[in-house]
Amino acid sequence: MKKEKLRNTLTLLVGTLLVPLVFIAQSSQPITEILEEEYRKEGFDINITEILMNFRNQLLENQYIVNSDLSGPSRLYAKLDAMVDKAQPEKLGIDRLLDKAPMTRLRNGVDILSLNDNDQISVALLTYYQLISEKYAQLELYLQDIRLVQFKGKDLPINSFEAVIFDSVDQLSYRNVNMGNAQITLRADPATPSEFVNFIMNKLRAMNIRKVTYLRK
Repeated sequence: MKKEKLRNTLTLLVGTLLVPLVFIAQSSQPITEILEEEYRKEGFDINITEILMNFRNQLLENQYIVNSDLSGPSRLYAKLDAMVDKAQPEKLGIDRLLDKAPMTRLRNGVDILSLNDNDQISVALLTYYQLISEKYAQLELYLQDIRLVQFKGKDLPINSFEAVIFDSVDQLSYRNVNMGNAQITLRADPATPSEFVNFIMNKLRAMNIRKVTYLRK
C-alpha cells in the first residue's frame, strides 16, 4: 500500500515537473511555425516565413518602411499603423484575403510582449498583412436621399439587390472572399431617410454579411 502511494506521488511529481518543461519547449518554437500550425487547423497550408519575407520586401520597395524600422517592434508598429489605410494589397504582393481566426487564437493564447523582438516583428508584419488583405473583401454602397442605391457607380435596383451582392462576392472567391468574411460600408446622403438606411442594413444582415458599417456623408 505504501509502495503504491509512493509510486503515485512520484508520478504526480514527475508530471508536475514536466509541465513547465513542455511549456519551455513550446515557447522556444519560432512563432512562424506556431502560426503555420494554426493556419493548418483552418485548412490553409501556407509558408509564413515566405509570406513575411515577401511582404517585408514590398514594404521596403514601396518606401512604407526602412530597414531601421525592422530593428524593434514598437517602431515597426508605428510605421505599419501609419500606412495601413492607404496601402493596397495587390501592390504589396498580397493576392488574397488571409483568414483572421488563426491570428486571433495566437493573440489570445500567447503573451506577445513576452516574445523576443524577432517574433514580435513577425507578429506585427503578419497582423498588418492580414488587415491589408481584408481590403479585397470590402465593398461600398452609396445611398441617395431619393431612396436609390449606387454600387460601383451604377444604380442598383432593389429587386435585384441580393443577386448583385451575391454575384459580386462570388466573383471575389479566388481572393478567398465569401459571404462570411465580406465587409460592406454604407455611405449615405445626409437627407437619406433613416427607414431606408435600416431597410438596406436589414437586407445585408439577412444575407449574413460579416460586417456592415454605416457612415452618413
